[in-house]
Amino acid sequence: MTGRPVVVFDLDSTLLPALLLPGAEDALLSVRQAGGQTLVVTSKISADARLHLDHLQLPVDVVVGDLSGEAKASALHEYRATVYVGDHALDMAGARAANVTAVGVTSGPCSAEELTTAGADVVLSDLTQFREWFGDHLLQQRLAALERCLRELGSVLVAFSAGADSALLVAAAVHTLGATNVAAVTAVSSSLPAAELAAAESFCASLGVRHLTAQTHELDRAGYRANAGDR
Repeated sequence: MTGRPVVVFDLDSTLLPALLLPGAEDALLSVRQAGGQTLVVTSKISADARLHLDHLQLPVDVVVGDLSGEAKASALHEYRATVYVGDHALDMAGARAANVTAVGVTSGPCSAEELTTAGADVVLSDLTQFREWFGDHLLQQRLAALERCLRELGSVLVAFSAGADSALLVAAAVHTLGATNVAAVTAVSSSLPAAELAAAESFCASLGVRHLTAQTHELDRAGYRANAGDR
């Protein structure tokens, strides 16, 4: 998964019975905050479901009704869903038919064992656990996408500032390709503190990665020295 996440929720006993279930709003918000899209797919009439959701002011982008079980896969395909959250074995069947990650919650009629048997990839006791699971899920998906990209390249030279982002990339490249297929280069100038250069060298040495340096002269540029807000 490299695009934005699209997470689909069942309505009854997943987000709400008569009242909003614990964690429901936060689960929806966690998807939005990750840049994702939220859908509700339900066997209820779409207009009725939308009225209920709007009354509760829930952050739901799309509502699709009149679908049950494996028939829900049509909506999941249409909106390119990546995760489906439901409380019933039929919801898990819909997720399996659409080949998306199936998340079961035991807030409805089915036990954890029944949801797992029906095809759930993970089972949560309720939606208060969703945010943490979703964050871990996205991280694993993005790391897997990075690994696929690195494998396609075969070998890499990483522009390495010794900051968190480039350090993660160097470490991921070593994990995927092996240290002999990875090198790192750090730009060295009077604007780089000696301690940061030493940290870069130490980090690369700890991974067995060849560390290169390139002399740069950014302080010769008036615009760089000005450090204006439009830089």
